[in-house]
Amino acid sequence: MALNQRVSIAIDHSPPYAYTDGESRPRGLLIDIMTRLANEVGFSLKIVPCPFSRCLKMVETGQVDMMGGLIFTHERETRLQYLHPAYMSLNSSFVFYALRDSDMHINSYQDLQKKRIATMRSGVYFDRFDKDNTLNKVFVPSEKIAMDMLLRGRVDLVIAVEATTDHAIQIWNQSSHRIKKVAYRHSEKILGHAVLSRKFADRRLADEIDSTMKAIAHSGELDQIVKKYGLPPIDRSTIEP
Repeated sequence: MALNQRVSIAIDHSPPYAYTDGESRPRGLLIDIMTRLANEVGFSLKIVPCPFSRCLKMVETGQVDMMGGLIFTHERETRLQYLHPAYMSLNSSFVFYALRDSDMHINSYQDLQKKRIATMRSGVYFDRFDKDNTLNKVFVPSEKIAMDMLLRGRVDLVIAVEATTDHAIQIWNQSSHRIKKVAYRHSEKILGHAVLSRKFADRRLADEIDSTMKAIAHSGELDQIVKKYGLPPIDRSTIEP
């Protein structure tokens, strides 16, 4: 057991996975999972709240040991080590939010052209969108700021994961009655993982965290933690032997 060691984890505000804005103490699914791992392996947890893009930069450079909620890409895998299984497993859609009183009609991907689209800095969505350099993407540090910009008319659209963002809008207490989802959407399975910095991944403690994550997944305990938040069970195909 790795006693008296501290693990730092960067966490952005992404309900219900993590609540950091306006909280005296961050909470949420990711923190519950990390607390369970800390108790089992025997380390203390240092939570570092930060905007998504800053969190990602910190874990990539080794300023923090871990981060949660990252969609897998091969490019990211060159800089980070993914923990398995994915604790976020959503059969959801990437949707585009607009002002309810706007007269724009987004019925196909082509209709996104010439629209100002608020996009999370360093975020990934679906392949076609991520690789499309012809779109007018306005990069922002958080989805909350993206929605604020939409409400102020500074962007035309916000791209986000429907299942989590609908929930977050209510918590942010924004003018949800002024926001609508346009017709066009892209649907696919969305998996979110915790990741380790490459610097931390070389330590024995990282191996213990990885093996314990797999153990609580195999036992079904991870599903029980996820279930408390009304979220789908983990994707069994992402549990490595």
